[in-house]
Amino acid sequence: MTRASGTKAGETSAKGRKSTPRAATDAMAEGKPAPAKPTPAKPTPAKPAPAKPAAPKTAAPKSPTRKASAKPATPADGRRRVWSHVGAAGRKLAGTPYVGSVLDLKDGASPWVVPKGVDTILTRPGVGWRDAPKSPPAGWPGRVRHFHSISTGMDVYPAWVFDCPLVTCGRGTNSGAIAEYVLAAILEAERKLAQAFARPGIRPMEAFPFGGLDGRTVGLLGFGTIGRAVAVRARAFGMNVVAFRRSAGAPEDGVRFSASAQEVVAASQHLVLALPLTPATRHMVSTDLLKAAQPGLHLINVARGELVDHDALMAWLAGDAGASATLDVTEPEPLPADHPLLYQRRVRLTPHISWQGSEADGRAVEVFLDNLAAVEEKRPPLGLVSRDAGY
Repeated sequence: MTRASGTKAGETSAKGRKSTPRAATDAMAEGKPAPAKPTPAKPTPAKPAPAKPAAPKTAAPKSPTRKASAKPATPADGRRRVWSHVGAAGRKLAGTPYVGSVLDLKDGASPWVVPKGVDTILTRPGVGWRDAPKSPPAGWPGRVRHFHSISTGMDVYPAWVFDCPLVTCGRGTNSGAIAEYVLAAILEAERKLAQAFARPGIRPMEAFPFGGLDGRTVGLLGFGTIGRAVAVRARAFGMNVVAFRRSAGAPEDGVRFSASAQEVVAASQHLVLALPLTPATRHMVSTDLLKAAQPGLHLINVARGELVDHDALMAWLAGDAGASATLDVTEPEPLPADHPLLYQRRVRLTPHISWQGSEADGRAVEVFLDNLAAVEEKRPPLGLVSRDAGY
């Protein structure tokens, strides 16, 4: 059989016919049946991967509306959410072992209006607590379980603060700084450096009525952490120390104790007030107590202004030309511009700064962290404040 020239088997010829493959032609020539055309294999479709069962749809739980006194969920890691009123020092708490987050007190905000989620308050007296309402805010203490003041004195806080399950203070945090202030005041009263500084009209060898500390007696009304710190430093200068303490306590090297405030006053050349303010100690320094004083007594108050009856103080100063006072605290604070204490030359006034020193806030925060560790590790808390005693 003649094939069209140039046409391959299986292709269409120039006349439009499809050419016969050679194998089929040869078979027909030999009388054999033509081989069957192979049926092309159908591609096997790929089996689709079994679909993963869809996760059952769960409706998101609705957050219940919280009342002011309701407790929000605690942090997943159990760490504290602290509301800090101590500025930059407080921000360093974030990320410490027992603190998860720290929120700052905003300028002008009331320190008793607690933000949501807070369970611990770190505060100080001078952030507006004197203006706190007599009744607690709605829902107090709510979720707050720990109230800590960096100050030792708790008298500035309203009574309802003690509704919080745990109230602690920075007892002892600034005792060293306050004791240094006391010794500086005693040194100034005895050595009179301010008078002796060279200035026009003062001859180099002019005599001054200098005193000294060795052998002098300092009396302490109050023997807590501040009283102890003063005693240690006073003994280093060779001073005698007598302290007022109502209840029996452990003996202290070089300190004589008395249960009579009058006896302590009578024995002292320098008298330091280091008592907490309570109803029993308010105006403790009265006309009757000052009657026991030696002539020329130097009174130092680093505790609370309300410990002293200022009218009695002014009358005492007027009746003893050698008496003097160093007051870091007053009632009220600050004094009004026309207050007579401002014009008494034998009274030295400072604006409640005896507690200040280098890194004072940093030390306060360290004490707070130690306190948190004690609480979380089920040890007795530090600086625990008694609701009944008020300190």
